[in-house]
Formats: sequence, structure tokens, C-alpha cells
Amino acid sequence: KDNVPLVLMGDVLDSPRPTSKIVDFLLDCTKAMKDRGLPVYWIDGNHDRAIPSWGDVIGATRLTDHPALINEVSVSGIDNRSSTELESALSKVHSDTDVLVCHQLLDLACPMEGMYNMKADWVPAHISTVLMGDYHVAQDYQHPGRANQRFYYSGSTAQLSLSESCNKSILKVSVGADIEISRVPLVTRKCFAYTVTNQIELDVLVAQRDEWFSEFKLAEGMSDIAMPILNIKFDTNVPHVL
Repeated sequence: KDNVPLVLMGDVLDSPRPTSKIVDFLLDCTKAMKDRGLPVYWIDGNHDRAIPSWGDVIGATRLTDHPALINEVSVSGIDNRSSTELESALSKVHSDTDVLVCHQLLDLACPMEGMYNMKADWVPAHISTVLMGDYHVAQDYQHPGRANQRFYYSGSTAQLSLSESCNKSILKVSVGADIEISRVPLVTRKCFAYTVTNQIELDVLVAQRDEWFSEFKLAEGMSDIAMPILNIKFDTNVPHVL
């Protein structure tokens, strides 16, 4: 509704071999954007990396180390790659780049050696804003030695495990005197876990069930994605648990 271009930062697909239904959905979404004169940009993630790129298949514009001008901002992108290739690739990012898009696990997010595959120091110092995919947590980090450089993870757009927060968002880039990044909340399906090992826990669950689900009554026109999933582990020896 804001009539802005869309930048997809990798792992739009969970597999390099998606079903035809998923591909058709992506094609429809890309066409809807283009019909409104809004371009779609793409980089490959580690899960959807393929030859040819699915971004090319759906008609998205690939971001490369030579920047594209998006709403007066010079934006470059690098597909997901191994750490042995990444440092060299980052050194080749064009000097006119304002915003860099990549899909890697940053050392500022996961500082344990062997966990990350990208060091913040590898990013050229002139780039002020780095937009990132891969890490499922919506988080941002200031480069410890560069006051002008900040890294932003959009986080996953859906809860992919019960340990993840169900509060999801996308990044919105606004251009004024400076580049400003804000988060736009998404309506996503919430997942709750509950364990029943005895009659008291079962009684509590039954008493709370209607209260939980009453919070998610569907408004007119709202997708059923607003309804939560309740994951219940139970002991079959508890009477009436089934």
C-alpha cells in the first residue's frame, strides 16, 4: 500500500527445488508488483540458491556488487557464499554503494568462532547501511569501530520453531537527509507449546483454551494466518486427554 520497491534478502524459498504451487505464487506476487510499476530485487540465500537463480525465474532484478539506484539510494547485493569467497567479494563492492544487501551470519550476531561466516570488518567502511538475511532474529548492530556503519537483520517473516519469537517484521528504508531504517510488524501465525502430564495441567489447558483463541477471532477479510497453532505434548495415561 506504500507503493515502494521490494528487496528480497535471500531464503524466500526453503528449498532450491520448490513446488510448482510455490513458484506460481511467487510469479503472481512479482507480476502484481510490476503491474503497479514497483520493481522487485533479489539475492540468493543459502536455502534457495540454484542455477538459474529463482530470482531470474520469477522476473526479479538481481542485485550485484555494482549498485542499482532504488529511490535515489545506491544499493548493492551479494548472494550467499562461503566465508572463503565472501571477504574478496565484499572488497569488490562498488565505492558508490550506500546500502549493501547480503545473506550471511555476522560475527556481531554470533560471535562464537565457527558459527559466523561474515566479519563486520570485511564490509567497506564507506557503506553506511547493511541489510541482512539468514539470522532469524530481528536485530541490529553497530559496527564497534565505525560510527557511521550499522547492520540490520530483518529476521524470519514466519515463526520457524517454537523457540523463536512470534513477533515478526520487515525492514522499511526511508530516505531523507539520511537513510533511516524502521520495522513494519507482520501478521503471522503464532505458535504456542503446552505439556500435559497430569489431570491438573489438563484442566488448566481446557480452561484457558477458549480464552486463548478468543483473542484471535478473525475480522472480516482477515487471513486465517491470524489463528494460532497450539502444540500439545501429552501423556496418554492422563484420563480424557484425547
